Amino acid sequence: MGNKREPDSVPPDADPRIAELETRVAFQDQTISELNDVVIELRNQIDRVELATIRLKDRVEAAAPVDGSFASDDQKPPHY
Repeated sequence: MGNKREPDSVPPDADPRIAELETRVAFQDQTISELNDVVIELRNQIDRVELATIRLKDRVEAAAPVDGSFASDDQKPPHY
């Protein structure tokens, strides 16, 4: 039973492995934070584009004739 370890025993190479894991977690935390900042900025850009689209739609609707018709391409302009 020489291969059994006590539950509280720590393998001799545990410290470097734990340090490596801690380093990886730190880098992952930083990456997650950076990605979160990018997601927030992209959400803000989407909000601005949606608002601009709504405003543009409102301007187009305001410029449309009351009956909703537009001049077709095959009609001659009024100066002919």
